[in-house]
Amino acid sequence: MGCIKAKRLKWFRNTSRIRATNRKSRKGGENQMPWRRGCLQSTTPAVVDLAKKSNLPRNLLITAAALILIAAASYGGWRAYRKWVPPHLAKRARALMQKGDVINASITIRQAFSINPGDLATNRLAAEVCEEKGASEAVVWRRRLVDLQPGILQPALDCAETSLRFGKPAVAREALEKLAAAGQNDARYHEALGRTLAAMGEHTRAVEELGAAVRLEPQNETYQLEQAAALVDRGWIEDRPTAQATLKRISAKPELRLRAFRALVRDAMGNNELSGAVILARQLASLPDAQLADQMTLLDLLRATDTPDFPSFLASMKDRARGNAPATAELLNWMNRNSRFGAAVEWAAEFPPEAWDDPRVCAAAALNIFGLRSWAALESFTETGNWQRLEYVRHALLSRALREEGSVSQSAPQWDAAVASAAKVPGATAELTRMVANWGWEAQYTDLLRALLKDPKESAWASQTILPILSRTKDTAGLLDATARYRETHQGNDAAANNFALYSLLLGRDVAHASELARTLYERHPYEADYVSTYAFSLHRLGQSERALQVMKCLSPAILKTPNFAAYYGVLLAATADWDRAPAFLELAKKADLLPEEQALLRTAREEIQTARSEPE
Repeated sequence: MGCIKAKRLKWFRNTSRIRATNRKSRKGGENQMPWRRGCLQSTTPAVVDLAKKSNLPRNLLITAAALILIAAASYGGWRAYRKWVPPHLAKRARALMQKGDVINASITIRQAFSINPGDLATNRLAAEVCEEKGASEAVVWRRRLVDLQPGILQPALDCAETSLRFGKPAVAREALEKLAAAGQNDARYHEALGRTLAAMGEHTRAVEELGAAVRLEPQNETYQLEQAAALVDRGWIEDRPTAQATLKRISAKPELRLRAFRALVRDAMGNNELSGAVILARQLASLPDAQLADQMTLLDLLRATDTPDFPSFLASMKDRARGNAPATAELLNWMNRNSRFGAAVEWAAEFPPEAWDDPRVCAAAALNIFGLRSWAALESFTETGNWQRLEYVRHALLSRALREEGSVSQSAPQWDAAVASAAKVPGATAELTRMVANWGWEAQYTDLLRALLKDPKESAWASQTILPILSRTKDTAGLLDATARYRETHQGNDAAANNFALYSLLLGRDVAHASELARTLYERHPYEADYVSTYAFSLHRLGQSERALQVMKCLSPAILKTPNFAAYYGVLLAATADWDRAPAFLELAKKADLLPEEQALLRTAREEIQTARSEPE
């Protein structure tokens, strides 16, 4: 114990001595220890630098952390801003619309979109505004709302309703079929899909879907009405008594009578009961909520039956249309469809100046002038003005008038302007195409059809329409493109697939794929000449001419001597050095209606035969 105390005392004394020495060294002076002074003088700058370096990472870390916090706060604030501000702007825009302040409402909507294009409230408001204005762009917004809310049924139902209103059932169908599983037990879904299918002419499926809606909600008279209307449109005689009974019962309901009477009129017209249809149409037109289309239906029936009061009813419709641009345009178009061009032009001459502010009236009147073939008057009527969305009609009619008057050089720019104007308006290119279909302008008509091949909504019709034209003009590349588009909408059509394979082989495009397609089709149709000849030609393209010749030999001699098939058989015979038999088939091929590439094959085959015969044995 004493030893421990002694050691502790010694340690304390040594420690005290060191502390005292250090105090002296801190005071400075000559008493500083030489080794200590030297050490301090030599190491102090290095220690300071090291200290500075050791603080640098810590400062960088603090700065980085601050920046991250600022960025996170900014991002969070921006997300909150994008989430909360657009709905408030949409609410303000809706209030402005209700007050009639359209300009500021539009500015507010654009501001909301600039902040968050995917905001549901803003997109929904845009759709509703378009619907209120009667603008077909509402369909685009409704479709966008479906994409923004995947798997939710209500946006699809809203989209279908809007699409049907604006005559776009294909869009309605696409939106609904995406939600087939969600709508399986929902009567609203089946009712909307049933009406969509009815609008597309698929009446049997429409009856089935509407029947499902009635089964799910048997007391819903609207669904009963739609099912009965679908039965009428399907036209099966055994359905008629039930459908008629349902429609007559429901026609007593004020909220449903308009639609019930329309279906009853269609039923009578479909069964050629025109006198009964006139009676029903009169009842329909007399309803307080009857629309212009109902008046037009009665007008058509009165004209078809040569009813004595037809002239007076037409005169009364003209009076009712006064000051109503849509009604005026519709009546002018009706007169155009019924070849009453002169009467329409005379009536239009009575219009007040403000009536011509509506492009629909201008276009309808111009079409009646066109019907009269009064080219000078048509040129004068269309040479100036701004028909807004219908500018393509003005330019096209002016182009036709100028050409008919011999001013071809002035006509061409107007036609180019018509095509350019139509390209800016959804659906206008298709309307322009149908308008010029009977003008005899085949080059312009074909160009428009080519443009429509790229439009998913019009490609089926355009490809089917352009194929005969391209066949007649021997445009193989055009046939390949049009057939490719046609196959997109007719995927089960083997004849189209065979043509696609043949055109590809003739042009040398993607020969491997075309050959495989030809083989698949041949296996399905091993004894049909079109498929056999295409498959044989594909083997020839792959360098297997002997095998191709064996495939062709499965056809009967009578078919092989048919000019078009004789051409391919002759080519194969020449390719396999059958110089004796090939010329007879190549001679038969002269009567074939062949494409340029097929003609080239025949020329090559004839040259090969001539060369072989001219060579010395």
